[in-house]
Amino acid sequence: MSVNSYSNVRNYPYYNNSNQSNPNKSSNNVSFKAGGYNNDGYSSSVAASYIQKQQQEQKQMDADKQKKDKWKQFGMDVLKGILIGGTLIGGTALIVGCTKAGKEMMQTMTHSFGVNGTVDDLEFKKAKMDKEINYKNCKDYLKDKLAIDPAQQEEVLDNICMANKKIRLERYNGLDIPANGNRGVILYGRGGIGKSYAMEKIAQACGASYLSVNGSDFMNKYQGESERNLQLILNTVKEKAQQSPDEPFILFLDEGESILGNGRTSGGNNTNSMLRSMLLGAMETEGDKALPLNVKFIVTTNYVDDIDGPYRRPGRLGIPMELKCPDTEGQAKIMQAQFEKQFGEAYKNENIKKVIDKYIKNRTEALNGLKGKDGDIQKQYTKLDELEKEFNENKIQYNVLYKTKCEQTANNENTSDIDNQMKEAQDKLTSLQKRISAQNDLIRMEVFEKSNGRFYDFTPAEIKGFVASATKLLEQKGAFNIKNLINVEKAEIKKLIESQKALDEEHQKAMKLMG
Repeated sequence: MSVNSYSNVRNYPYYNNSNQSNPNKSSNNVSFKAGGYNNDGYSSSVAASYIQKQQQEQKQMDADKQKKDKWKQFGMDVLKGILIGGTLIGGTALIVGCTKAGKEMMQTMTHSFGVNGTVDDLEFKKAKMDKEINYKNCKDYLKDKLAIDPAQQEEVLDNICMANKKIRLERYNGLDIPANGNRGVILYGRGGIGKSYAMEKIAQACGASYLSVNGSDFMNKYQGESERNLQLILNTVKEKAQQSPDEPFILFLDEGESILGNGRTSGGNNTNSMLRSMLLGAMETEGDKALPLNVKFIVTTNYVDDIDGPYRRPGRLGIPMELKCPDTEGQAKIMQAQFEKQFGEAYKNENIKKVIDKYIKNRTEALNGLKGKDGDIQKQYTKLDELEKEFNENKIQYNVLYKTKCEQTANNENTSDIDNQMKEAQDKLTSLQKRISAQNDLIRMEVFEKSNGRFYDFTPAEIKGFVASATKLLEQKGAFNIKNLINVEKAEIKKLIESQKALDEEHQKAMKLMG
C-alpha cells in the first residue's frame, strides 16, 4: 500500500513542508499529525493508566447515559401533562419535588428549560490524586501521566495547576501571586489519542473539580435559547468557584472547534457569534463577564487551526498543545494489555501467548532498528532535534516573560510592554511549532513507506480496534500466527487511512460551503 495514494488522513491541517521533502514525492502526502515514534510520546506508565481508565470510563458513561435518558423522558412526559392540563410548572415542581425521583426530574427540566438562574444538575467531578496535592507531586504527576513534552507540562503547571492556592504558594515561596496566566490550554490530537484522559490527569494533578460540556449541551434551535443555556452553565461555574476561591475549577470543552471555531466551522450565524463572544468575555481576567481566576478552560479539538485566533492569544488559551501517539514501547505495552483483556481465557493458552509475545517483540525491534539504521530517517530526526531545541530555548524565554508579568501584576504595575513581548514570543513559538509538526509528518511518512505500510502511528483506541480484529483469528483453526497478525494489522491500517481520508474530505467540503 503506497502512502502517496492518500492525501491528509488526519483531522488536522496539512502544513506545507515542501522545503524539507524529497522532490520525487507526491505533493499529496499523508499528514501524520499528533503521532510519533520519537521519545516524547506516551511513557509506559501513561499507557498502563490509559487502559485501566478506559475500562472505568466506559462503565460510568453507560450508567450516566441510562440515568440521563430515563429522567429526560420522564421530564418530557410530565411536561406534556402540564401543557395538556394547563398546570403551572411551579405547582408541578412543588408536587414532584417531594420525591427523590421528582427532584431528579426537576433538575433535568431546570437544565433544559432554565427554571432557575443556575444549572443545579450539572455534575462537577472532583479529581483525586493518590498523593498529597502539592507543587512537587503535581509536577511529577504531570511528567508521569501526560503525553506532552516537558515545555508543555510546564505550561499546564503555570496556567492551570497554579489555580490551586497551596501549589501556588509553594511555587512562589509563600507569595500568593494571582493565578492570572493563561485561562487554560488547547489540547489537540486525533480521535482516540486520549484527550479526555489527559484532561482528567491534569485535574487530578492539582485537585481540581471539573465539568465536561460540548456544544450539544446548550445548543437549541429556538432563538436565544442557546445563549441562555450557555449563560446558565457559566453562572453555575462562577457560583461554585466563588464558593471555593482557593481551589481550581476546570471547564472542559470537548470538540472545541464547534464552540470556539471561526465562522466557517461553527456555522457563522448570529447565535454562534454571540456564544463565541460570551466565552471570550468569560476568559477575560477582569470585568463583569469574566469568570473567577480559579476557573480554567481545557479545550480539545481535532482541527486545531479551526479554533478562532482570539482564543489562542496570551492570556486566554495560548499555544495549542499536541498530544502524542504512544512511542514504540508505549504501543507495545498497550498492545500487551489489550491482548490480555480482549482474548480472555484464550490468552492463557501457552501457544497463543507465545505468538503474541513474539509478534509484539518483533514489531518493536523492527521499528527501533529502522529508526536507528536508516540514514535518511536519522537525518530527519537530527533536523527534528534541532527544531525542538530551538523551540524549547524560546519557550524558556517566554516563561521568563510570563513570570515577569506575574510579578508586575502582583505589584499593580503596567504590563503593556511585557504583553507585547509575550505576543512576539508566542508568534515565534507558533511558527516553530508548525515547522516541528511538518518535520514529524516527514519522518512518519518515511517510516511508513520504508516499513511497507506496516508501522503506523496507532492511538490507544486504534490499538484496541486492531486487537479486536485479531480475535477473529481464534475462530479459525490454525489461523493464529504472526503472519496473519501482520495481515490483520495492515488491513486495519488501510481501513483507518480510508476512514480518516473520508472525514478529511467532508471537513474540506464543509469549510468551502461555509466560506
